[in-house]
Amino acid sequence: MFRRKTRSPHPATRITITPHQQRIIQLVSQGYTSQQIAHQLGIRPCSVNTQLNRLYRKLGVNSRPQCIARAYELNILTS
Repeated sequence: MFRRKTRSPHPATRITITPHQQRIIQLVSQGYTSQQIAHQLGIRPCSVNTQLNRLYRKLGVNSRPQCIARAYELNILTS
């Protein structure tokens, strides 16, 4: 499995986002709910929430808006 490595503001720290997490964060940024994301990806909503919580920890955030903003800062998402 390929993982996307991004630079964090601290050069010694690297954040690794899986392709699955990348897709979830893209859908979150488009305003999809966990239920909608689950339907789109063919997984359960609790799996979406688990992946979001992992993303929050990796990115050091506590909410969807913070997650999206941080993903743009790290070029995980682009406009």
